[in-house]
Amino acid sequence: MRARGKGEIYESLDVGGIDAARELAAIGRHHRSWPRPEAARIATAPETSAEDRVLAWLIAFEPWNALLAADHSSHLPPDVQEALARHAAQVGEVARVAVPLARQLGLDRLHHFDDHTGLECLNLAGQDWWERLCAAGYQDLVEPLVDRSDPPADVLKENIWPYWELLNSDDRVTESEEVESGVLVRIVDAFPVNRIRLAQWRTRNLYMAARLRTITAFAPGGRVLAIVGLAHKRPLHAALSVDQHDLRLVGLDEL
Repeated sequence: MRARGKGEIYESLDVGGIDAARELAAIGRHHRSWPRPEAARIATAPETSAEDRVLAWLIAFEPWNALLAADHSSHLPPDVQEALARHAAQVGEVARVAVPLARQLGLDRLHHFDDHTGLECLNLAGQDWWERLCAAGYQDLVEPLVDRSDPPADVLKENIWPYWELLNSDDRVTESEEVESGVLVRIVDAFPVNRIRLAQWRTRNLYMAARLRTITAFAPGGRVLAIVGLAHKRPLHAALSVDQHDLRLVGLDEL
């Protein structure tokens, strides 16, 4: 029996931005032949050149850190520059919030804490999930909750803070929890596969919480800002709010 390395499992998945990470890693491998674990070591080594640091972060499946490292590189291959520019143009919370904030604070690394361990069947379990909900008559329940989480177009170009305050309210967090987990429990008799999907979703968040707790070791006694999509807030809060002893979760109004 041949044991599968985590890199192989990680690379086979299609969640958490892995498609983009895989695409950019392939571009990085055009220029360097490092295996992923070696690339991760090179990316954080003090003696690594600016250009190699960018390429190493790409091969290590960390394109956002490659983007930060590119700020300090005066020369990168054209295909790498083009790929990073496309990646930077994304509209997700990492591109809009984490990367600009890291630059403003002078940070040179973001810690990726989404986790895919043990979720090889995630896509299979979730196949045609929306279509199944609609066929079972749950569209009227779920669709309004999903729509309420989509920001108005002008919000993303103006002051987004009030919108974040709204999304972090108890009502909105509860609604998100209903969409991601609650509705799956109520239709489990009709679609047993949803019980699998629910278990995988909660497992993913527990692994994310564990990795986030590990990251706090990089800032003992300090502060860590974790940026996630709304759906992750309730599960991560539940996992990290009890018996952590030296960890305190703060509300958005304290930032």
